[in-house]
Amino acid sequence: MESTLGYLVVWLFGVLLAAGAVVWLWNTTLPRIFPAQVRALSYGEALRLMILAWLLFGAGAFGLTYALGLGFW
Repeated sequence: MESTLGYLVVWLFGVLLAAGAVVWLWNTTLPRIFPAQVRALSYGEALRLMILAWLLFGAGAFGLTYALGLGFW
């Protein structure tokens, strides 16, 4: 039980860190490529964008089972 909680805490920290990376990459790259067409992204929007991308591209077929550590390999 303790190791499961530890994995969950590490996973949550990783997700929050990745959302910060999305904010930074979006705000430093896209407005330079498309000036006056792309606005800055907030932290919550970056987290929602990551979840949407995960649902569209990462959770399909066996992706969800692997993300939860229930994969067959």
